[in-house]
Amino acid sequence: SGHVAKVTEGYPASCTADGITDSSVCYFCGIVLQEAEVLPATGHIEVIDPAVEPTGCYAQGHTEGSHCGVCGTILKPFTTIPALGHTNVVDAGVNTTCTTSGWTAGTHCAVCGEITQPRIFIPVPGHAERIDPYLAPSCTEVGHTEGSHCVVCGEVFTAQEDIPATGHSPVVDEAIAPSCSAIGYTEGSHCAVCGQTLKMQMVVDKTPHSYEVHSGKLPGIFSDGYTASITCRDCGYTVLKSIRLPAVASWFGF
Repeated sequence: SGHVAKVTEGYPASCTADGITDSSVCYFCGIVLQEAEVLPATGHIEVIDPAVEPTGCYAQGHTEGSHCGVCGTILKPFTTIPALGHTNVVDAGVNTTCTTSGWTAGTHCAVCGEITQPRIFIPVPGHAERIDPYLAPSCTEVGHTEGSHCVVCGEVFTAQEDIPATGHSPVVDEAIAPSCSAIGYTEGSHCAVCGQTLKMQMVVDKTPHSYEVHSGKLPGIFSDGYTASITCRDCGYTVLKSIRLPAVASWFGF
């Protein structure tokens, strides 16, 4: 009646493992009808993965590598090359003035244009007004009206106007006649406001004494006498003082 084949399926070889062909034996008698044959491993089929340079600011690159085109096994791993990152360029700030707005400094990428540090808008600050106070004029110095200006930019809002000096207000310092006991002064003047001397008074020397001789008196028997004296008739200054002379009777004890 002939053999009835019992087939054992083989399996193909892989890149790293051997395979085997189909084989069969008789189902009834066990005789080998077809022997299995070994299929040698095929080995990897290398496919080159080319190097990729990093591009732009965010995209990474990698070195050259390879893999098997059949099983996908990595044969030569590649190394990651980091992204280049941004190339920052400074965006200069703009200073404010009292009447114009400004910006802070910032940065952007020269490659991709992305703003990496935004600039911040600074509003117009406006003037900083300061009052320039009123200054009263003096006898010799000019004065000023009240004004105002900006302490930041110097702009004048209200200009100060000069007020002329008032000039002195003379007061006469009357002359003082000298005497024999006191010096005198010539006429002078000074300012009633600031006290400055306008015309200096000069010293006038004392006048001489006007001496007057007062006669003495001889003592009487019972009455005292006195010696002569000399005094100034104007001030009373005594040059020679009168001395008391006792009565004659007192000489004898009476």
